[in-house]
Amino acid sequence: MDPNDLIPRDKGDIPRAEAAVRAGYPAVEPILGELLEWLQDLNWPVAGVLVPFLESIGPVDALLHHVRAVLRSDDDVWKYWVLGSVVDAWEADGILLLRPDLERMATQPTLGEITADVWETARALLTWAEQGGGERVEEEPRSAEDLFIKADAFEQLDDPWTAIRVYGELIERFGDAAEPSLRRMVAAAQENRAAARARLDAASRARLDAATE
Repeated sequence: MDPNDLIPRDKGDIPRAEAAVRAGYPAVEPILGELLEWLQDLNWPVAGVLVPFLESIGPVDALLHHVRAVLRSDDDVWKYWVLGSVVDAWEADGILLLRPDLERMATQPTLGEITADVWETARALLTWAEQGGGERVEEEPRSAEDLFIKADAFEQLDDPWTAIRVYGELIERFGDAAEPSLRRMVAAAQENRAAARARLDAASRARLDAATE
């Protein structure tokens, strides 16, 4: 069979996705990149079929090549889905094969990687792998600093609506904190939230007020 016949034609093409799974690896090696493209949105029906299969292949060179290409692309949501599904299923030594890309995203993320939660996912994977793997622990809630950075990124991307929401989360969670550093951050978040709200037109402010009542 021609491997190209196993590539789903649309997001609902379950028969071809299932045929790719039945063919198995390495039969699908020539089309791994095309199969990975269907993880651009895990809500697509074909993604539900392909994710467990791609996870089962593991960090073989052929798949690593395509995963690296995703992580170096401009599609931040795709990066998030691939990291949180395929890469998250790997053992520690496999994840560390992506160390340069994970370190870059964790320490020098783009604005898009911040707003799409790529940087936090990369940081969590890298930390777990560097500690030798083992039992997964429940992720801690975002820190005040992480929330502030994320809200600021949304502002820079001209999305004051989401920035206001994230600043609000920071203020709600840390508004009663006694630590001076947190109090300063809450005050800055309150100031930035007010400034972002002021940039909205009257109609937008009215919708925002209705949504937060």
